[in-house]
Order: sequence, then C-alpha cells, then structure tokens
Amino acid sequence: METNDFNAFCALLTDIHAKTFGEPVSKLNYRKSRIMSWLIFEATGVMLSYKTLSNFFEAVINKQPSSINPNASTLATLVHFLHQTDQRQQPLLVWFRYRNSILDVIM
Repeated sequence: METNDFNAFCALLTDIHAKTFGEPVSKLNYRKSRIMSWLIFEATGVMLSYKTLSNFFEAVINKQPSSINPNASTLATLVHFLHQTDQRQQPLLVWFRYRNSILDVIM
C-alpha cells in the first residue's frame, strides 16, 4: 500500500476503532475482531473476515503498509461503516473521496 493511501487507511481504522469500542486504536484480539466484523456486517450487509480486520490493525499499529493490500470493495465497506454512506456508489469513488478528505487535513 502506498504511503498516502496508508496514512488515510490508518486514519480510517483509528476512527472505526473509536466508533466501535470508544477507545484509542489497539491490537484486535479474537473477541474484538469478531465483534467488529459482526457490527460491520449489520451496518453494511458485507461480511469482512475477523482475521482480515485483525491483520489490518496489526499493520496499522506496526506501521507496515507493505503487509496489507485491501481491495476497493473492502475499503469502501469500511468507509460505509464509518460514515453510513450510500452503498450504491462505486467502491473506488467512495475510497478516493474519503482518502482525499483525510489527505487534505493531513497535508
């Protein structure tokens, strides 16, 4: 994952963790990753693997962008979960809008 994308991805996961658990981002244990997976499914209708979510958070905490490569649909699902946006939009468009909004703040 490229640096700018990874910075936006880190911000996304940090916000999702805060929304889900009301605490700063931390490593997801089995229980938390299952809860998050279920909540995302309930909100979006898309099931993301608890193991995938755990790997994402591991990469964010360890600052290892090369260890993950989420696809556009997964990124869009995470944005949909965070912002309750219209899921009929193109996944790449959803991700890049979110990415650009984060990068505008960072830079």
